[in-house]
Amino acid sequence: MRLILLFPALMGLLLAAGCANYQMGDHVEVPFKTVYVKPVINRSFAPQAEVILANQLIEDLNRSGQVKTADPGADVTLNIVLSDYQRGVSATRPQDTQQARAFTLTLTATVTLINNKTGEVYIEQRNITAQQQAFTEGGFIQSEYQAMPILTRKLAEMISSQVLGAW
Repeated sequence: MRLILLFPALMGLLLAAGCANYQMGDHVEVPFKTVYVKPVINRSFAPQAEVILANQLIEDLNRSGQVKTADPGADVTLNIVLSDYQRGVSATRPQDTQQARAFTLTLTATVTLINNKTGEVYIEQRNITAQQQAFTEGGFIQSEYQAMPILTRKLAEMISSQVLGAW
């Protein structure tokens, strides 16, 4: 009888020991500890996306625990240029097929990551693209305004993944 009661306790200890060293995420060692995110340049027609993207990206990088964002004296510099912004009709109204009901917003950033000490280029002008739906029920301008932070969040996560990815 004691053996039956002891078995679940032993299984619990074994499971707890197995989880003791678990770390969330992909903790790959990157060859730098600090990142300077230069002000994002907006060469697209994405309305006011550069500040939102920069803030979200800095937040993602700091939250990763792998690197910290810093001033221009950091180990690496991250250059981001918003190079393209497209609005494509993804759904039309049943009563009028000439009138859009939803748009697919596509934002492309060109990313370069340079080692400030050696001049080595880790990422060279890599295009990263994110998409988001915008529904026009409240008007297109309002729906685009509401979708922009979601679109830039997706793009920031993709850029962060590229910067902190497998080395």
